[in-house]
Amino acid sequence: MWFHEKYLNAREERKSILCIGLDPALEGQRKHDVIPKKYGNDLLGFCLDIIDETAEHACAFKINSQYVLFKLALDELKLLNQVVRDRGCLSILDHKLGDINESNNSAFYWIKKAGFDALTYTPYPGNIREAVDDAHQHNLGLFVLALMSNPQAEWIQKDAPDDHPPLYERITREAGLSKADGLVVGTTDHVKNLDLRRIKASCGDETIYLCPGVGRQRGRIERVFQTLGDNLLLNVGRAIIYDQHPGEKANGYRMLFEKWKRAEASHCGEE
Repeated sequence: MWFHEKYLNAREERKSILCIGLDPALEGQRKHDVIPKKYGNDLLGFCLDIIDETAEHACAFKINSQYVLFKLALDELKLLNQVVRDRGCLSILDHKLGDINESNNSAFYWIKKAGFDALTYTPYPGNIREAVDDAHQHNLGLFVLALMSNPQAEWIQKDAPDDHPPLYERITREAGLSKADGLVVGTTDHVKNLDLRRIKASCGDETIYLCPGVGRQRGRIERVFQTLGDNLLLNVGRAIIYDQHPGEKANGYRMLFEKWKRAEASHCGEE
């Protein structure tokens, strides 16, 4: 698939599976983790500086629409994505789109116009296959939300009667049949080893797993390597972009991920 090849090329060129989450909050949007006062309301300037300092250590950037779409104009988003592409990285809009086909298509049009490579998609309207087909018509990759890092997602995505599969498993199966490019799978403690094995068993070999929860949410990355394989984008946001030295922090995570990857490869070789 087109996006899978693009991902493999970026991963190989950057020698990284780190995805940096851009959640640039202004003062007043939340109590902690806001952009430094020197930027004022300049979200674009902050994001461009983060990309400049961290891109050599990353494979992708995940831009959270809740922080940028009401502030940045289309031309600013184009510039942001052009800078990401110039650094050899992928740009993913964390939009969690989910609507009827006509509305989805309108969003795909503008997301492509803005220069994104892919987006996240909420499967609860049910039209996964149509969304995948339409996204691909716009040359966009689609990451379907399967099992999120938010603990409150557990009651709707995991809880099920004993004789029924959990919703996340049904979603991953449908996403696989629909040839979705990837799945969003959390790494926090409420995501168990059994959940990861079920997800892996429901997907094709080319599925890319976008895994949030690493960093401030203290996700456990070792289980991800052990179960989901190599097609990973491990997302770290606030722990990098609000650090005093984001480049050093990004490099630290990249090296940590490589360490776990080598350890798991060695373990598999011994078996």
